[in-house]
Amino acid sequence: MQSYLSCKTWCGYCKSVKKLFSELNVSYKIIDWMKKEWTGQSIVPNVFIGGKHIGGSDAIMKKH
Repeated sequence: MQSYLSCKTWCGYCKSVKKLFSELNVSYKIIDWMKKEWTGQSIVPNVFIGGKHIGGSDAIMKKH
């Protein structure tokens, strides 16, 4: 299942999600930006798994 992460290099929350994905051996592709219209969020990170928008850092950490 393909995972995508919309993030910025300076974002601590993005770094946390990347670290978690690495620890869980989850492969993902980085999307440099994401339109708010696609996600309803104007913040990063935005995580998509299997084509479904999961949410941001808090949503990912809750699922873990």
